[in-house]
Amino acid sequence: GQFLGIIQAVWDARGVKHHSSRRHRPGKRSAPHFIHPRDAPVSTRLRGILIEALARMDDPAVVAFARERFAAAMAPRGSAAAATLPGSVRSAVIRALGHHAAEREFEALWAALQATDSQEEKALLLRALSLTRDAARARRLLEASLASWLAPDLAADLPGMVASSPRH
Repeated sequence: GQFLGIIQAVWDARGVKHHSSRRHRPGKRSAPHFIHPRDAPVSTRLRGILIEALARMDDPAVVAFARERFAAAMAPRGSAAAATLPGSVRSAVIRALGHHAAEREFEALWAALQATDSQEEKALLLRALSLTRDAARARRLLEASLASWLAPDLAADLPGMVASSPRH
């Protein structure tokens, strides 16, 4: 409740459209209302921050929201599916699933990491994968930091990313 009040205060201060507070109270929030197509960029950025924060707190509506949008988040850029998620929400969905990834989702993130040539995309996927709560997955990531297929800067950052997620 208090965290959501802070977000609402930031929205009000930035002039973001008012959203009914009943949408944002725990237990009364409806996950589909996290994305509004006509929102200002600051609003979508704040929504991304909120999605990721609530996923860290194991909010079931947000985890379900992220799972529902996983395919769109992983869709190739420029595709119709990818166009349904603003960039900041896409990143938040991917990181939210990093916290809560089932085996299938973790493997999809891992495959996307190995398939992309974009350093920015690799950094996002590594961050999401490093949020795992599973020790075996964390160990797999640490082994990847020693592999030659990761760029040196990402490989050097990976142990710190894994260490910053104390739940595994």
